[in-house]
Amino acid sequence: MTAIPVGGAMVPRAALALVVALLACVAVLLPALAPGAVASPRAAASPASAAPTTGPPAATAATDVTVTLTKATPDVLTSGHDLTVTAVVRNGSDAALETPTALLGIDRNSAAHTRDWVAAWDSTDPDEPHGREVTAKTLKAVPAGGKASVTFKVSWAQLGLGRYTSWGAQGLAVVVSDAGGPVAAARTFVVWDPETVAPPTVDLSVAVPVVGPPSAPDDDEARASTVAAVAPGSRLDRVLAATQDRPQLAWAADPALVDAAHDADDAAATSWVSRLQDGAGGRDLFALPAFDPDVSAYAHAGVPLPADRPSAVLGAWRTDLAWPVSTDATSVTTSVRAGRPLVVSDDGTPAAVPGSGGTPSARDAVGTTAGDASVLVADPVLGTLVGTASEAAPDAGSTPLVQQRRLMAETATIAAERPSDTRHVLVTLPRDWDPDPTAADAALDALTTTPWVTLRPVEDLLAADSSDDARAPLPQASPDPGEISTATLRSLARKHEDVAGVAAVVDDPAALTAPVDRLLVAPTSVAFRGAPATRDTAVDTALAAAQDVVDGVQIVPGSTINLITDSGGLPVRVRNDLPQDATVTVVLTPDDPRLRVGSAPTATVAAGTEQIVEVAVTAVGSGNISAAAHLEAADGAQVGADQTFDVRLRAAWATVGTAVIAALLGLLLVAGVWRSVRRGRASTRAAAVPHDPEDPR
Repeated sequence: MTAIPVGGAMVPRAALALVVALLACVAVLLPALAPGAVASPRAAASPASAAPTTGPPAATAATDVTVTLTKATPDVLTSGHDLTVTAVVRNGSDAALETPTALLGIDRNSAAHTRDWVAAWDSTDPDEPHGREVTAKTLKAVPAGGKASVTFKVSWAQLGLGRYTSWGAQGLAVVVSDAGGPVAAARTFVVWDPETVAPPTVDLSVAVPVVGPPSAPDDDEARASTVAAVAPGSRLDRVLAATQDRPQLAWAADPALVDAAHDADDAAATSWVSRLQDGAGGRDLFALPAFDPDVSAYAHAGVPLPADRPSAVLGAWRTDLAWPVSTDATSVTTSVRAGRPLVVSDDGTPAAVPGSGGTPSARDAVGTTAGDASVLVADPVLGTLVGTASEAAPDAGSTPLVQQRRLMAETATIAAERPSDTRHVLVTLPRDWDPDPTAADAALDALTTTPWVTLRPVEDLLAADSSDDARAPLPQASPDPGEISTATLRSLARKHEDVAGVAAVVDDPAALTAPVDRLLVAPTSVAFRGAPATRDTAVDTALAAAQDVVDGVQIVPGSTINLITDSGGLPVRVRNDLPQDATVTVVLTPDDPRLRVGSAPTATVAAGTEQIVEVAVTAVGSGNISAAAHLEAADGAQVGADQTFDVRLRAAWATVGTAVIAALLGLLLVAGVWRSVRRGRASTRAAAVPHDPEDPR
């Protein structure tokens, strides 16, 4: 026997060969013994941490073969009952499945199941873990373009479940393989109830936004847009159909949309408003700011939210809730400052601190520089799942059954995270939610009617204590590329202030400002985030309309004014193009002390007319000066822009002229007297006698 030196010792060659052979066997057998592999019922029962099963390349591309779950009953499995799962295999490839097999697997380690596990299990990848194999069936060949059905019926005992198995969601998988390995899979969930203790529970509230598309700037277009938005078969028609008979679902509506539909003088729009009013009974109702302005954009621009306007339809609805697109510290502060301390966060911000013990309750108390806020942190996963499950056509590879079971697994896992601590979770639907009423009904049932979920109104969430769960601080301002720009928003805000200033000079300010305010706020709607080009047009229209109002009362530019007296009235022409009479005060400010201005006169200029208003002035010198004139409202606020006039002061001309004329008159008087005197003397003088040289006298 030949010996080989190993580590200083002589090892027989045959022994070494045996060791090598054993190592090779171990290398071959280890993958087959892995927990995630297709194995016997004795295989490991926790694939969550196992590596995905791999195998030779499949003979058929997995994307061309699908497995669709059509039945899985019951929703909640208890001892003494069987589980039935039916799946349909569709072969969309060009080649037949010659020797297909289908297996049913289960991941029953519910005690270790987290929401991350639920998300990972919800996969159609055939190479992902499928848990412990329960049973398998050989199918007949499936030709290209063909399909086959397979049904598994197994007992709770076959699934390996028992009274000591923890209550909660279990993972089910149907994997189809061909000669080359797994080609398609479908996964879903079943909730196991050992019935040894009462199941844990979770409280849940749902809030639905009722907001419309971007509002057109033109009145006629806006009316047509509103009528179309609520017409039969529209998205908003389907939103009401899916929710109006579920009074425990809260509505958060845009009052501008509802009022516009109410005033549209359209039968279908009137019917939609009536359905909204009928469905409001016994429901938590919140009126958003009119036109659903982008709270986050206002916050990032440092502009306060527009003041609330009274609603003809939603007058009794609560007005203390804001729904920003992004929940950062600035947005929450802006909401509180606007009198809306209830802030919905549908993106899950502020997030729970990792390792804090699962899903926290939704209400989070947040302090801001404007006061305290209650941030209602929605669960983004549940909201997305409900939105997706409400669609008429599920995504490829999914079915209503799979979507509904995912919702049940999520809520069951939330309840099981802390069995003795009932949390209150909030679910919000997206602003553009477009449900199929039938699908939405099934999805909402799956979300809210399970034994472990208690559906509660949002009011109960508001009345509850704030969650003690640790959450991360609110992030700082983070403007989104889709929101209206800061420069544009500030320009609209300035024009709003200018219009408000002009409105102060008329008797009915609201009648003057309401149409323009609508135009100035509408482009800031969240709906315009998806229509930037349309928003730009709306902004231009709004600014032009506002400028027309601002220019509605103004001083008419004039030519040079000559003032040739020490005091008098300086004429200022005021034009009023507004539809109401305007009461204004004319304020004159010279740039030279040689012109002194008396009290500022107030005048009422009739609508659509011009009027000259004289300003009392006194000149204390002569020269050419300039004077700026502007209009003011009763509160002293300036209305419109300044107008500058050139004034020629000739205050001494009148005195000098009078003196000259008086002097001339005096000279004329003296000359006249002198002539009169001369004439008088001439008339009394004797006539001259001719001298006779021959006369001796």
